[in-house]
Amino acid sequence: MHCLRFADDIDLVAKSQDQLLELTDRVNESSKRFGLKINAQITKTMTVAQTQDDMTIKLKNGELEQVSK
Repeated sequence: MHCLRFADDIDLVAKSQDQLLELTDRVNESSKRFGLKINAQITKTMTVAQTQDDMTIKLKNGELEQVSK
């Protein structure tokens, strides 16, 4: 499982930052084909793991904020 959808929200699940970057890019590009875009100003990222690593996810229209809860 790599994608959970709730109404107008999507949770992306990956085992590594590289996989998450690739998945985010794929969702972003697929969304554009239907006239949708990810709003980088309200979209958040969160690491759920034994260690809380800083993660930087960037889109063409901005960097996504990382939160802890």
